[in-house]
Amino acid sequence: MGHYLKKDRLEDVVRFIQIAGLRPTFQSHDIGTTNFLGKPRSASSWFDIAMEHPELFRVAGEAEDPRQRPLSILARYFLQDEAVNQPNRPPPTFDEVNHLVEIALKIHERQIRDRERQKAYLAVVAAIGAALIAGFFAWATKK
Repeated sequence: MGHYLKKDRLEDVVRFIQIAGLRPTFQSHDIGTTNFLGKPRSASSWFDIAMEHPELFRVAGEAEDPRQRPLSILARYFLQDEAVNQPNRPPPTFDEVNHLVEIALKIHERQIRDRERQKAYLAVVAAIGAALIAGFFAWATKK
């Protein structure tokens, strides 16, 4: 199952994008524990969400425990090349953050479509299987 299909995951990802994307600091050791974000509803911590969504978030550093590593928006790591070596890079623009939210929405929609397609395939396979079993029993009882 895709991570976006977890209950309340999309809402948590969007909230995380908005807060982490518009923060004045580039990386944050406290973003996963800050009361401003509150607790996520779809995971036990914001670090878990960041680890499950490497397409949007970056967990940096070397610490073995990810909760001790700074979190950031992945795109922010690559934005503003002239600020690459500065710890306090300018935050992305509102449009850039909005684009990240749109990406999350598109991934969520694609995972829903994929899940529905899988359900349809399973229904077809089940129908074929039932027909084969019924045909076998019909053939076996004729003998």
